[in-house]
Parts: sequence; C-alpha cells; structure tokens
Amino acid sequence: VSLLLSFCLILSLVPLSLSAEGPPTPLGSIEAGEVDFNDPGDTVQPMNYDDGNLYVSPAADYVKVGSTTTVYIECYDAYLEEVSSSNTDVATINSNGVISGISPGVATITIEAYDYTNSDYHGYSFDVTVFEDVGLQSGETYFVQSHVSAHYLISQPSSGTMAAAVAPLTEEEKSYGYVNDSWQLVQHSDGKYSFCYGTKALTLSGVNVTYADYTGSYYQKFTVYRVNVGSHRGGYVIRYGNFYMGISSSNELKLLPFIPGSSTTGSGHYWSFINATAGEANIVGFDYTRPVTQKDPDGRFNSTTELGCFVFAYSNLGYSADDTVNPSSEKVQTLLKSSSAFVYTGHGAPGKLLLYTTNDDITDIIVAHPDVVSSTRPAISDFAANSMHRAELVMYLACNTGVSATSGHNLLIESYKKGAKLIIGTYRTTNTLDSDAFLREFELALGLGLTIKYCLDYASMRVGGQALLTLETVSQINDTNEFPLIYYGDGNQVVGLH
Repeated sequence: VSLLLSFCLILSLVPLSLSAEGPPTPLGSIEAGEVDFNDPGDTVQPMNYDDGNLYVSPAADYVKVGSTTTVYIECYDAYLEEVSSSNTDVATINSNGVISGISPGVATITIEAYDYTNSDYHGYSFDVTVFEDVGLQSGETYFVQSHVSAHYLISQPSSGTMAAAVAPLTEEEKSYGYVNDSWQLVQHSDGKYSFCYGTKALTLSGVNVTYADYTGSYYQKFTVYRVNVGSHRGGYVIRYGNFYMGISSSNELKLLPFIPGSSTTGSGHYWSFINATAGEANIVGFDYTRPVTQKDPDGRFNSTTELGCFVFAYSNLGYSADDTVNPSSEKVQTLLKSSSAFVYTGHGAPGKLLLYTTNDDITDIIVAHPDVVSSTRPAISDFAANSMHRAELVMYLACNTGVSATSGHNLLIESYKKGAKLIIGTYRTTNTLDSDAFLREFELALGLGLTIKYCLDYASMRVGGQALLTLETVSQINDTNEFPLIYYGDGNQVVGLH
C-alpha cells in the first residue's frame, strides 16, 4: 500500500499531460447532449474529472498511430488500482498514464483508484480516437475546402493582419480561371503539420487563425487526420489541442471548441485536401481473342474503346495522361501507386482484378488482400503505407469489384487504406458496353470544374442509373438494370482546379 501511495504522490507532483512544446490547451466543455455522434471521431472532449479521491486530466482524446499522449492522474487518500484500455489492438495505457496509438479506431480508457479510508472504488473513463494521416504527403500542395459549405481556405494579404479566411469559389470565378490559394504541407517530427503559402503560414492568435511569417513554432503546428466512417468519410479534421479549425457563423476561420458535426458549429469542421498540381492520369484496358460462342460470336474481348477519349479529356485538364493495353500485373501496380487518376477496364471478381491476355487465359491476379486467394498473388494491402496518396480517383470498372471477397476484404477499402481519396467499384456483373457509355459521359462532365462525385453521378444517370451510393448502402439498390456503381472515400474532390 505504501508503495502504491508513493506512486500516486509522485504523480501528483509531476503533471503527466502538459504539452512539451508550448502552453497547454484547455479542454473543451461540450455536454454530451450537444454532440452529433456520426463517427467514432465525434467523441466528447475529455473533461477533467475530480471526485475528491481521484483526479484525472487527459491531455487529448486523440493520438496518432505510433505516437503517444498522456493523462495526468492524482490520488487523494487513495491508491491507483488499475489503468486499462477496452481495446488494446487500438490503444494501450501504462501505469505512468502514457497512452500509445496502435491502430486506427476508438478505445475506452479507464482509470480506477481505491479509497483505502472508506474502502471504496473510484473510476473515470473516456474515449480515445487513434488516427492515421493517410492520403497526405509532406511537401506537396493542396487546395483545402470545407466539406459542408464548399468554402475554400484562402490568404488575405489585403486585410492588413494577413488573416486567413474562407471564401466560396463561384462558377463565374471558375470560368475566368480563378483558383484559390494552395497550401504546402510541412510535416514535423512530431507528426503535426504546418500550412505554408510562400514564406507565410497559418498561425494561431488566440482562437483566431492568422497568416504570418513561417517559423515552425507550435502556434503553426496542427494535427491533421482523416475521418474513416460516416457521411464525411475521407474528409480531414484539423486540430490544435482539443480545438478544431472550422468556419464560424460569420465565415471566419477560427479554432472552435466544438465537435465536428455538431449543430452548434458554423459551417462545419471537415475539410477536403485536393491536389494542387495535375499528376498522371492512366487508363488500362484489354483486347484479345477468345473462343467463339453463341454468347460471344465475335470471339473477342475489347475494353479499349474509350481509352483514347479518356487520355484526351485528362490531357486537356493538364494531366500527363496515357493508356495501356493488356498490362502486366507489375504495370498495374506501378500505375496504382503513381496515378492521380487511374481507371481499370477489364475483368474482375469480388476482391480481385483478373488480368487476361489471350484466349481467356488469366495471366495474373491482383487481390485486395493475400487472404482473398490461396495462392501467392500481388495484394494492394501489401503496398507500402500511403503509397496511393496521389490518387484523387481510382475506378475499377469490372465485374463485382466493389463486392467483398469471402475473406471479407474489398478492393475499394484496401485502396483507401493506402491513401486513395475516392475509389469506384461495381456491385454486380457489368459489361464493356456499359462501362464505355459511362466513361464517355464522365469525360464530358470532367471539364465543368465540379466535384468528381458530381461528374460520376452525372455519368451514371446519363446511362440510366442513379446517383452513386456508398459501399454500405448497396443494399438499397434493387433494380438490376441500374448501372452498378458504388463509391468509397471523399466525394468532394474537385477536378481541374489546377
């Protein structure tokens, strides 16, 4: 008992949760009833707990995979009985109050103390979100757009204070070639990001987000992570301490002590990061002979009809566009990792891309995960972390590519995990004529400067389908004549801003 009491006294003298890099940020005070619980990320800010025997002060309710955060614990006439995590695969906590992020998800942290005077137990629990900043790359530039209001983050050098603000991009402005400011992300050794524009950077001044000379100070360092569930999947949250960067009701950029998605916030706290430079656009197709049958009297499989039009459309948008016929699996893997836009037209199956060359012989298979097939095949899950971060759009236009394999693994989800922003697949059998018709309409819509999701919806409805549904809502589709497309990720990506 004396040893445990000494440990608690030591904890009371050494604040475990104070920030090592600057002034501690006060915790929020949102009541549970004010929170719209749409995603695991939308947890109540951890508040200080004090019942007279146990005092707990979490530094934050989030931690990055591979990083740590701490919780300050004090015991009064009590000793620390137990610290625990509800899911040690997501996060762990040790006896010093150090919480380690293991994998993306949410874990409940529980602190318990025993009051030896009154022989009573005291406890406090709070949720910790463990995140990854997948899809972003330090040194690259992005347009940053609000998910909810479609306002863009811009600089305002004419304001005198160089304040950062948000402004909408109108269709008239687009027609005159106006683009919003793009921001270079600089990632620091602690995993946080600075938003740089020339020699300036977003800088905190109280709760206001201003625009000042870049120094790399803690007032210019933000935590950025991707939301992986709910209606804002694929969007990002920008945090400083336990406050969120968002748009106030007067359209000012501020740090607000609210939960993303709460009805009490202004225009919202979710952001899209849109590539500011045009990269590669690649499309692959297959053209080969196969046995003549009543079903296939031409004795030919050809998914290359629209390749040239795709290259033309993306070239006009400034991309380095190219097409490949009968590619090897090595080629497809390379293009998946290097492309800003990638389209696969050919054969597919749940969790698989089936690569044919002649006479319907499979030359190779690319799978979502090694467990999809019994033999050794190249798997997207085995790609290096964040290796598809360039991909603003990936389309798998082949049969059942949006359907999970019997192992539970899915091409769309595994591509998303590797950093792709928006991934399209099919939920049933399709054919090359449908795919060609869809691609033609999609290419026509590309030049409008609208979101990729809008272009996809337009194309789908033009060929007799409906607006694309998410992977989870495929059960709502009953008409087998509808064009069978579903999506996963951030539908707010915008084509052609660069």
